[in-house]
Amino acid sequence: MKLANIVPDHALWLIPSQTYHLELAPHLLSNVKRKLWLRSRHERGDFIILDNGASEVFSGEIKEMPAFHEIVSLANEIGADEVCLPDKLGDWGATGYLHLTHAPEVEPRRRMVIPQGENPAEWLSCLHKWISGGLEFRSVGVPKWLERFPNGRQAVLNKVLTYTDWWRKYDFHLLGVWRDPRELLLGREFPWLRGCDTGAAMAWAQAGAPIDLPIPDKHFSLQWGADVPFNDRFAEHNMVTLREWARGH
Repeated sequence: MKLANIVPDHALWLIPSQTYHLELAPHLLSNVKRKLWLRSRHERGDFIILDNGASEVFSGEIKEMPAFHEIVSLANEIGADEVCLPDKLGDWGATGYLHLTHAPEVEPRRRMVIPQGENPAEWLSCLHKWISGGLEFRSVGVPKWLERFPNGRQAVLNKVLTYTDWWRKYDFHLLGVWRDPRELLLGREFPWLRGCDTGAAMAWAQAGAPIDLPIPDKHFSLQWGADVPFNDRFAEHNMVTLREWARGH
């Protein structure tokens, strides 16, 4: 499974060889330097996913998602391979409306759908409705909030396995990690998972901790400010560790 480590601007030097990226549109719109960096990654052949920021709106990290036409324009500017269609966490009705309304603005091969719902059953029902209804897309985003339920995304992915045409036809991407970065080991059980993104390596380094310690009671969130210090040795160690877990080691 491929891994997209998310880092703030002043730590981009830590991921020179990373070829799989997920970028948050709200952090990118007015960031000329990062857009130029991403454009250079696109030109060398890297794979770039542009996220709409709905999860960050839900958590309160940002105030609102950009208008989707701004996200599409940004995706074209940086050469993004995929764009997350607009969604609303926990609300499959609103998400369905947003997806079907805005899907025509993005080519089918560049669409990542993000099913939503109040529980895993609704998440699966949402995805089933889109597929049976003929919505065209390339990939499926599997959100981290599913980890709140028994067996988390593992249980959901086992259900996906029962629809053999789903995991053969579409790419599946794990949207973040909920709390325990060892969630990346799901790639060992489900080798057809394409990738995962997370800011955990840098968040733990900002907290001055190696990521392979037992999971602490406190959650570490990625801080974007250039004035937030981090331990670069731990950052590099954490990224190597996460890459190994993503590979199933």
